[in-house]
Amino acid sequence: MTWGKALPMLALALVFDAIRFMFEQFWFFGPVLLGLATEAALGGGIVGKVGAVVVGGLAGFYGSGAFELFGVVLAMAAGLIGWMTICLLIIFTNRRLIKENSTNVLWLMGGLFVSEVPLVGTLPALTGTMAKLYSAQIKKDKATKRAYEKRVSSKQRTLRESQNAQLRAFQAQQAANAEEYEALREAA
Repeated sequence: MTWGKALPMLALALVFDAIRFMFEQFWFFGPVLLGLATEAALGGGIVGKVGAVVVGGLAGFYGSGAFELFGVVLAMAAGLIGWMTICLLIIFTNRRLIKENSTNVLWLMGGLFVSEVPLVGTLPALTGTMAKLYSAQIKKDKATKRAYEKRVSSKQRTLRESQNAQLRAFQAQQAANAEEYEALREAA
């Protein structure tokens, strides 16, 4: 596993965290969006801008409780959908993330709990949890790769040494055969 392979999952987690943040802060974003919709409906002129400010301000003042309740409910739904999506993607694409380290399941459940608590859910729990899980897997894979490369280089070094020893023995045998041949030739 590398950061390049983990990046799409982290980007998806960031998108779900951004959606959840927007809904957690819907007491602010709701009146703003309503004001923008009013401006678009009235046109972009001075009437549209004044209408946007008036509608957004009144909606924020009188409807902040309703916007907050609506936002919290949608944030919880978006958070749950995001966690289910990410967990299913992990199960189908990178099962080793959970299978090789059983504490990762606890990290996923803890992150889900943090994201579902109202107003605390503005923290990017999904992105943070995914970054922690992938970081641990990348470190583990790098250590495994280093150990593998060390074993392979040790085996290759042993093989080269044995081949060199065989080559020296062969050359010594050839030299002995050449000397014996010369001795027989001179004797004849």
